[in-house]
Amino acid sequence: MKTKSLKERVLNPAKLAPHTVSILGDSYQVARLSAAKVNAVNGDLQGKKDPDELAKTTTQFILDSIIDEDGVSLSKSIALEEFHQVYDHCSIQEAYTKIMQVNFGNVEGIEEAKKD
Repeated sequence: MKTKSLKERVLNPAKLAPHTVSILGDSYQVARLSAAKVNAVNGDLQGKKDPDELAKTTTQFILDSIIDEDGVSLSKSIALEEFHQVYDHCSIQEAYTKIMQVNFGNVEGIEEAKKD
């Protein structure tokens, strides 16, 4: 059996366990997205001033991040328009912020600080 090369091992990391995050009035499993995806979202948000455009970008990020029990993102089954019919801008922004914290590894520190 052939051993994977160093490059193959580095570029195919073990899948990270999802985080449970309380957002949108419930708890959901959230996957960390790749640095490229997070950077693309941050880049898309730069310079946008229209609330609807901001909501579309952040909503796509939210739907890409929340996963079902099989690890499939909600963006496969929920359209942006459906989501926007249910949630307000404040709820979307709060969910975006919490999910972004998961992607930057800040969740544990924030939860510990809340206890103090």
